[in-house]
Amino acid sequence: MVKAADALADDGYAVTLVSSNGWADWAAEADRELYATRNGRWRWVCVNWDQRSASTTRFRSRIRSKLAKELVNRFGAKRLPLRILGDAHIRINRELLAATVRQECDFIYGGGSALVATAAAAAKSNTPFGLDLEDFHSAEEVGQIGTVEEIERRLLQRSVFLTAGSAAIAKGYRAKYKLPVEPINNTFPLRLLAPSPQVTGEPLKIYWFSQTIGRGRGLEEAVRALGLADISAQLYLRGRPASGYVSDLSSLAQTVAP
Repeated sequence: MVKAADALADDGYAVTLVSSNGWADWAAEADRELYATRNGRWRWVCVNWDQRSASTTRFRSRIRSKLAKELVNRFGAKRLPLRILGDAHIRINRELLAATVRQECDFIYGGGSALVATAAAAAKSNTPFGLDLEDFHSAEEVGQIGTVEEIERRLLQRSVFLTAGSAAIAKGYRAKYKLPVEPINNTFPLRLLAPSPQVTGEPLKIYWFSQTIGRGRGLEEAVRALGLADISAQLYLRGRPASGYVSDLSSLAQTVAP
């Protein structure tokens, strides 16, 4: 969304970016540092739910989200209104909605976990909206309650346009919902050149970046693949580790890729 804000501001549009802060101090500091570099090119509105400055919001949103998840578990996502599904998906759904509605605008563009807040704000302000599918989140719900898939099923067709974080994500959504999705890469793709491996005698260095280092994100498969390849390698992790996960991953590496 920062890239979108930059691009729209550079084209002469007045842009307000609405985001949130509450899950990690380092992320909040990074947001502030990034915004300081923009020199007023666009406005920033932040919904705080951190423990120190917004404890009431944090408590209320936690209870609301927990109740919404219980309702989804009890009745199923298909039988509940979007507002409840939004609360189950992201605890500050209603706070993001309120913050967005307070901004005067001609168009709303939202994504990530804020699909419901984006569409609801657009409905309240009688404003068209677009959605950015920065990851294939509904595909992560295999064996779960299907909250994200139900949100997507109801909202994607109402969006003026849909964008996705990569060509592969766009292809997946096109196949699933039969809707046009325009890929806008949220990373910088490698040049499409034939690989030119160099033999240096050193271990292969592999780097993995994410906000959270945890289970179910492909790291276990990467470690097993290195074991199957039977090569000398070093795996570097960059991100915030989930409790106990790095130790578990190290144990796995010692077992399958010694």
